[in-house]
Amino acid sequence: MRIRTCICCDRDFETRSNRALYCSHDCDLAMRREKWQTEYRNRQTMIAQVCAVCGKDFERPRRQDTCSYACSRVLIRQRQTVPDRFWSKVEITGADDCWEWQSALNNQGYGRFSLADTDERRIRVLAHRFAYELTTAEDLRGRMLLHSCDNPPCCNPAHLRPGTQSDNMRDALAKGRLDLSGLVIGQRMSTRAARQRGQVA
Repeated sequence: MRIRTCICCDRDFETRSNRALYCSHDCDLAMRREKWQTEYRNRQTMIAQVCAVCGKDFERPRRQDTCSYACSRVLIRQRQTVPDRFWSKVEITGADDCWEWQSALNNQGYGRFSLADTDERRIRVLAHRFAYELTTAEDLRGRMLLHSCDNPPCCNPAHLRPGTQSDNMRDALAKGRLDLSGLVIGQRMSTRAARQRGQVA
C-alpha cells in the first residue's frame, strides 16, 4: 500500500495503484465536473446580463431574461393573466365531462390554486370554487358549492351548484356517502337539552 495525496481535497489516502489521483469516487466526479465546466466556459462567449425579476447580474452564453428557474417561473406568472394560469391547470374535455384539476390537491381531494393579494402574499383558494366564480361572476361568500358528479377535483361549472351545509348533507345522504351507523340523534339531543337545564355536567 502506498500513501498518496488526493489532488481534489488534499487528503492523504492509501492505494495500491501508482496512478491513483483521487481518494474517492466523489472527488473524481467533482474534478471531472470542474474540468468540463471550465472547458465549456472557454468554448462559449459569455454575455453579461441582468435578471428581469430579481435584478441580479449574471452571465450566460445566450440571451435570456432570468438568472434561474425560480425567477423564470415568477416571470411566467407575471406575463400570464390569472384566468389563463388557472385554466392551464385544468384538463378541459367535453362539455358534460369532468374537468379535472391537474395541480395540487388538499387532503380531501379538492384542487388548490395559489393567488397573490395586493401585498404579494400567496393565498390558496379551492379550484372548483374559483372556476365557478370565474365563469358565473357569482359571489359565493357564506355558501357551499356542491358537485353533481361527486368528483372533488372536477372544475366543470356545469357540475357545480351553490347550496348550504344542509343541502350538502342531504345530497350526501341521498347518494349514500354519509354513514350514520351508530348515530343516535334523539339521545344526543336529549343529552344536550339536559345539559342546558343543568341536569348533566
